[in-house]
Parts: sequence; structure tokens; C-alpha cells
Amino acid sequence: MTTELWMLFAAVCLGFVHNLIPMMGASLIKGPLWGLGNREDTPELEGWAARGKRAGANYAENLPLFVILVVIAILAKKTNSSTALGAEIFVGARVVYTLLYIAGIPYLRSIAWVTSIAGLGMIAFALF
Repeated sequence: MTTELWMLFAAVCLGFVHNLIPMMGASLIKGPLWGLGNREDTPELEGWAARGKRAGANYAENLPLFVILVVIAILAKKTNSSTALGAEIFVGARVVYTLLYIAGIPYLRSIAWVTSIAGLGMIAFALF
């Protein structure tokens, strides 16, 4: 499997983690049995859980761009060391972004986001 496809798999795994973060935060507030119910009384998240939820929303906005660029690069047979590195940068920077966001570190978080966008740019540039 190509590096780009491995990174796509890693991105899906990170997306799964993003789905768990708000649920974990809410379970800490409401108790472990809350997650087994209908969750109609979802608590307002605060602190790290709220930041994790916002990080997940941002990830959901950026993940389709990554998926589309990787699929286009593979279908167009334009993958190379630059697209592989761009995919690795995107996923790595998104992991760092998530950790920094949950930790509440604002400026470095923004640098991580810009770095992930640079990874997307590397993939996109290879298409031309």
C-alpha cells in the first residue's frame, strides 16, 4: 500500500479519535452509564472536552480536502515523494493540532493547522 493510502487510513483513525473525545468528556460529567443510554440530556461540554469537540469540527472540515486530493493524486498517477511527504505532514500536523487544541495552547495550535494546510498544498501542487 502506498504512503498516501497509509496516511488516509491514519486520518480515518484520527477521525475516530475525534468522535470519542466529546463522548468521553460527557461521560465524565454524566457518568459511564450515560453513554449507554439515548443521550437525550447531553451536557454542555467545558474545558478540554469542549476544545476537543471544536478540534473535531475543524478536522471534519479539513478531512474531505485531504481525501479528495489523495484520491485525485492516486487516480491521476501523480503520486511521488512530494505527495507522500505532504500526506505525512498533513496527518502528523493534525495529530499535533488536536493535542495542542485539547491542551488549550492557542498559537502553536495555529502553526500546526497552517502546517497541515502546507501538506495539502504539497499534494495539490503535484497535480499540476
